[in-house]
Amino acid sequence: MLTTTPWYPIITDSRNDDGEMTMPLRNEQGEDLLTTAESAAELGRSASTIRTLIQQGRLNVERPDARTVLIPRTELDRYRRESLGRPGRKSDTPTKTAKYSRAYRARKKAQPQGQQGEPPAED
Repeated sequence: MLTTTPWYPIITDSRNDDGEMTMPLRNEQGEDLLTTAESAAELGRSASTIRTLIQQGRLNVERPDARTVLIPRTELDRYRRESLGRPGRKSDTPTKTAKYSRAYRARKKAQPQGQQGEPPAED
């Protein structure tokens, strides 16, 4: 008899701390799989933000069918390590505009006070 692993996640029963029945999903490697809503709650983000991260390719997911999106817990841990806690963080390298602004301010500061706004003298 030939045995194969199923293409769908393996579902196992368990109970949470309150004794309620929960059904954690696991993939073939034994990793916990979370839904978009569960992932959002764990990361402290909204479900729409999680969907955006998936569309941008910043979170890798498993799709057992066309409508179901499951996120491995290891993927959430990786995202948390690499990205979370630094939203909007400024880059260490200045942008082209920042370089131009810095050079402009340096030129303005270097000009003597009387030369600001005066047209060049004609012969």
